[in-house]
Amino acid sequence: LQQLVAKIREGVVVPANFNCPGQIVVSGEEAALRSLRELVLQEKGARAIPLRVNGAFHSPLMEESARRFAKELKNLRLNAPRPPVIGNVEAQPLDSPEAAKAAMTAQMTSPVQWEKTLNNMARAGTKVFLEVGPGQVLCGLVKRTLDNVAVYPTESPERLEEVFAALEQKSEETPAEAGETEAAENPEEINPEASMEERNE
Repeated sequence: LQQLVAKIREGVVVPANFNCPGQIVVSGEEAALRSLRELVLQEKGARAIPLRVNGAFHSPLMEESARRFAKELKNLRLNAPRPPVIGNVEAQPLDSPEAAKAAMTAQMTSPVQWEKTLNNMARAGTKVFLEVGPGQVLCGLVKRTLDNVAVYPTESPERLEEVFAALEQKSEETPAEAGETEAAENPEEINPEASMEERNE
């Protein structure tokens, strides 16, 4: 994709989200996105699906908004993140209020390194992932990126109760038992529809 983006000579178009293997969202000006889409569709097996959004998020076109946001953040008092929060700009833990503010501002003009974030969490020993809030898209991205992890959506009160029960059972297992049962569990797996997507301005 980076090679195709480099062929666009007019307008702004940049990678905006590295979601999972085979799925990248791009962001930028509408004309540049159309040009990129034409190039993508020439690639064997590739797809480009426009997304309905209200802005060119995670791109240089958000610089003015990022400056205004940073100004507002100066007046906001934050504590050090607890538990650790991983920023999606560098895919590394944010260990101070200053780092959190800088990451929130940078995220407005920088791509979301979601795939790298997941891989770093897995290397750090994370085995259970919860998607908080409505929808199950992130569950699908986790399953497409990592093996041998448990993924749970929490999109309804009923599902949340099921998750609590599953986590309680998992906490009672020995490490060996947990390794044996993870593959047998059947958390929701959502396969995102697109292998390559566009984000319109």
